[in-house]
Amino acid sequence: MKNKGFTLVELMVSIALVSLVLVFMFNLLGDVKRENSLSNDNINDTLNRSTITRIIQNEWIENDLIRVEKCSVSGTILCYTFTFKDNSTKDLLVKEKELEYDNEKWILDDGEYSTDGASYCFLSNGVNYLLKITIPVLNHKDDNRVHDIELIKMGTDDLDVDTLDVC
Repeated sequence: MKNKGFTLVELMVSIALVSLVLVFMFNLLGDVKRENSLSNDNINDTLNRSTITRIIQNEWIENDLIRVEKCSVSGTILCYTFTFKDNSTKDLLVKEKELEYDNEKWILDDGEYSTDGASYCFLSNGVNYLLKITIPVLNHKDDNRVHDIELIKMGTDDLDVDTLDVC
């Protein structure tokens, strides 16, 4: 008569193999979840940077930016005051986790704004000019991603600026 069924050794080997497969599956699931989270953060970061840049640059064009100067406001790491042709002014306030312009705030979910690598420069040949403000964003999840906010204005009108670095 033949014995039907599994021996104890066969049962232990099959349980060990199933356990290994389950461990790999859970690791794969964790990696997929992490990648999804990074992808969502990247999309949100990109949308925020695009919104900030669009709002400020459109305002520069529509209201005719005539002066840019650095300012000092308590609690900020960077501050710029923009003066327009109608003599109205708006401040761009950069805090560690927040950027504020014209009473609109953008809060970083992960990362922080930094003064390291921030540049504020102006290049003019007497007829044309280029103004460029770069605000670096450091992200702790992935240091290789570029998060910087770059504000650029080119024009032919006069623009009054504080002493700036050359681009």
